[in-house]
Amino acid sequence: MAADMFSIITAILHHKRCKVRKSVFALVCAVALLMPVHAFAVSTIRDAEIENMLREYSDPIFIAAGLQPKAVKIHIVNDRRINAFVANGQQIYLFAGLFDRMKTPEMIIGIVAHETGHLAGGHLPKTSDALERAQVPIILSTLLGIGAVAAGAGDVGAAIIAAGQTVGERSFLSYSRAQEASADQAALSYLEASGETARGLLEVFQLFGAEERASGLDQGDSYASSHPLSYERFAALENRAKLSPYYDSMSEERQYQYDLVRAKLRGFLDDPVVTMRRYPDYDQSDPALYSRSVAYYQQGDTRRAVEEIDVLISRHPDNPYFHELRGQILLEGGKIAESISAYDKAIELAPDESLILTALGSALVAQEGADENRRAIPILQRAVELDEQNPFAMRQLALAYARDGRLGFAELTSAERAFLLGDVKQAKLHVQRAMSKLEERSPAWQRARDIQQQVAALEAKAAEENRRRGKRAP
Repeated sequence: MAADMFSIITAILHHKRCKVRKSVFALVCAVALLMPVHAFAVSTIRDAEIENMLREYSDPIFIAAGLQPKAVKIHIVNDRRINAFVANGQQIYLFAGLFDRMKTPEMIIGIVAHETGHLAGGHLPKTSDALERAQVPIILSTLLGIGAVAAGAGDVGAAIIAAGQTVGERSFLSYSRAQEASADQAALSYLEASGETARGLLEVFQLFGAEERASGLDQGDSYASSHPLSYERFAALENRAKLSPYYDSMSEERQYQYDLVRAKLRGFLDDPVVTMRRYPDYDQSDPALYSRSVAYYQQGDTRRAVEEIDVLISRHPDNPYFHELRGQILLEGGKIAESISAYDKAIELAPDESLILTALGSALVAQEGADENRRAIPILQRAVELDEQNPFAMRQLALAYARDGRLGFAELTSAERAFLLGDVKQAKLHVQRAMSKLEERSPAWQRARDIQQQVAALEAKAAEENRRRGKRAP
């Protein structure tokens, strides 16, 4: 009986923990969700233009918060909902839906400042502690409830368990609301210190407040939410925000840059029919041309996609991202030599863009010529050097090494890629092959040995965790 009871308690507690976290995650209007990123599957978007824009926005804010800009990573989640969250390791995740709904760059900047408040405030470790404390009433009520069920009072037992769930959940959500208020105030400080307006942050809460009123959420129990109601947050920030000397500071140039990025994202994420309806042919603005070019590319209409982007290039010949998109359209349209020319021009204008270097290297590899392959190797090496979190560049580099007969380097690069992706089994296999082919004690061999030791450490840790779980099992 004791073993069966342990299994029941474990199963119920596991379910309750999930429910607490899901209830926090389900709040669509939230600006921040303090959950570990591994708690759900995340598909991210990589784009040089968007990432550079976000860096321009965020680096001054990170500095104002006392953070090292290079240590903070911003990711774009491929999800059309309006949301953002922070994760362990100084990671900020912005949902793609934000760029569709937030009309100004200042709104995005305000959200980044808020998320920075969570990072600088150390809210992630504190949240973990709060979640653990919140389990105490759940555990106690579950034990009492199971006792009532065992005594034949099933309804009473279920009620006790439910009550404990409510107490535990509200304990955590109350802690989360305090964090949100703290992050809001911190955001105002960072914005002013970096010479930014807080108007965008207020507009975010106005937008959310309107949606809360439309859905009736503003009439509900605010204490059952992990975030204060948006109108409350707006009221708490408005006076201080409007006192800032930067409150009316807006940039037309930055708005234009942001409008281009929004149009580009819409072109990639919307159905082409939606894009054409949003940006009809008579609209010859730069954002419209950009979005339609992507939409035609999505439809496989290479000719029309190139025509649209060429108009933009004629207007703005020094924009590297227009040349990059031209290269992408041509490469995937089977016109590899032309794509290489487009990527070459993009790199001439932006020589240190890892993602564009990766695209150029990939186009050269796709040519399948010995000369192009040899040219691709240093380009892809540079791409990986600039961005060590670029598994696609690593894959292309490994392929180029293999075609060049440098099998030891191919295996080493494959090992590094597998390790980056968390595939310990493949990392171990490739690193063993690499060490058998590389010159012993050479720098490359030493790198392979380092990976081998890291893999061994992970395997030992996993074995120890399995052993502990085995001991705890009933």
